[in-house]
Amino acid sequence: MPHFLSTITLILLAFLAPATLASSPSLYVDGQTDDIKLIFYTERYLDPTGETDFRSIEQRQLFEPVLDPGQLHLGYYDGTLWLKNVITNTTDNSLLKVFSFDYANLDRVDVYVVDERGELRQQFRSGSHITKEQRPLNNRHASFPIAFPANTAMTLYTRIQSNGSLTAFQRLYSPTHYDNSYSNELFWLSLYCGMLLALSLYNLLLFTALKQSVFLRYSLFVGSFLAGTLAMNGLGPQLFWDHDTLDVNRVMAFSFSAAGFTATLFARKFLALKTHSRWWYRVTLIPLTVSFLGMLSAFIASPQTALQLSDINGLTAGLVLLSCGVACAIRKVPGANLFVIAWTLLLTGAFVHALRNLGVVPTNFFSLYGMQIGSAIEMLLLSFAIAAKFNQLKNEKQRAQEEALTTLKTHEAKLEQKVAQRTYELEQMAHHDGLTGLLNRNGLNQALRDTMQRCRQSGTPLTLVMLDLDAFKPINDEYGHTAGDRVLKIVAERLLGCTVDGDAVARFGGDEFLVVSDRFANNLEVSAFIDQIRREIQQPMVAGVSQPLTISASVGFHQTALPRSVNELLKEADKAMYQVKYRQRGKPLSH
Repeated sequence: MPHFLSTITLILLAFLAPATLASSPSLYVDGQTDDIKLIFYTERYLDPTGETDFRSIEQRQLFEPVLDPGQLHLGYYDGTLWLKNVITNTTDNSLLKVFSFDYANLDRVDVYVVDERGELRQQFRSGSHITKEQRPLNNRHASFPIAFPANTAMTLYTRIQSNGSLTAFQRLYSPTHYDNSYSNELFWLSLYCGMLLALSLYNLLLFTALKQSVFLRYSLFVGSFLAGTLAMNGLGPQLFWDHDTLDVNRVMAFSFSAAGFTATLFARKFLALKTHSRWWYRVTLIPLTVSFLGMLSAFIASPQTALQLSDINGLTAGLVLLSCGVACAIRKVPGANLFVIAWTLLLTGAFVHALRNLGVVPTNFFSLYGMQIGSAIEMLLLSFAIAAKFNQLKNEKQRAQEEALTTLKTHEAKLEQKVAQRTYELEQMAHHDGLTGLLNRNGLNQALRDTMQRCRQSGTPLTLVMLDLDAFKPINDEYGHTAGDRVLKIVAERLLGCTVDGDAVARFGGDEFLVVSDRFANNLEVSAFIDQIRREIQQPMVAGVSQPLTISASVGFHQTALPRSVNELLKEADKAMYQVKYRQRGKPLSH
């Protein structure tokens, strides 16, 4: 695209009137002005191949006047930009001026100072790819001290090469104003970078103390952003490293891509996207992928390609994370509102800066320093967000402890319930028959003691009803013990159906059963109860064999108004039952 534009420009210039080809006006200086912008005192020439040298450019009339600031902002331009400035000292004294460029990230800037006779009076070299020792002034900007003889016009030819976004706004300073301006810039940039460094270290300490990855992610994001800012603003090459050590453009491309990567990781964790929005969690894979490719390209691609991918990453991350933050704010995700406000400021600055680098928007104070301004305000706002996150984590920890305590109490209650249930089951096993569920000998003894106690208190007689199944052994012999067990269970169920609350029913032996009660006033009531038992037991039984079974029982009882010992009572009941059994001789098994 830059090659195409330069070709079109040359064709148009060839057909325009000679007045259009006239040089830009010379700048006349009298020593009274401390800061002069040179935009409209400049001519330019675009050299797509970068092969034109100083002598060739001096002898040929290739320059065109700069009529718009956009002509000095070329974005990512592969060729070389030549500038020409004619500056006349109108005083009777020699003047020392500082010729300086506003944009720090220019790879190489060569300045040739020619007098009125065409003689080369001074020659300088500076830029981010030039070592500190070779620069005429050790400043983050390409800056050159130029002496202007009295009443003399000097022509400045400037050759600029840059893999980064090429912006060539120049100024002419008085030495004092230049020093003051440089000191002020250095102070504010140092304060800004110091704040970023402090924020990164602070969050790193929070991560060390709290073991929460959100603080580590934010620390890495701020650290990466700081490294990119140092490279972009020229402080890195000026104070920390030379181009021979680290390629400034690659450092900037890698750092800003890493900032996009870690910012996305931070947003994922800070907004808890995996919990609150699985869809946005998946969408953030886009900036993660683009950022990773940007970091990778910083090592394997050309510096210009890496920087362009870094800008694309800035645009992508800005749009995705801002949209994600807005969606989470609508869902009332904790911290999302502050995140949106803070991120809007930062990403708007980064967005505008990336558009400026790509040549979409013009270069001005806000497009040049928008990312730093936005990030400074964002840093303050996100400090509140981080503090809120800290309080949230503290509250979550407190809630987690309370929930853990509640859970522990719940587990204790469940454990107590299980112990009680198990104790009950053991008691049941100790006092109940395993087959029928009726009381066993231990349970029967306890039931007898309880019933005798009630009888003593109420004066009612104690009744023991004992029954023995007639011809039960043939069932086991003919149909097996499974059928016999089923018959015993059915008999137990029918016995329970004949009793009421307060009665105790026990399996006394193999096929012997016993009912203990204190509700019968006389023998007639007991006899009626026994008849009910016989009728129920004699009902056909489905015992899992080919046909229903019918069985009878010998039933005897013993009733006493003066309860004696348990053993004596059981003997009396057993005796009564056998008397009935011998008298009836039992009943045959019928099919």
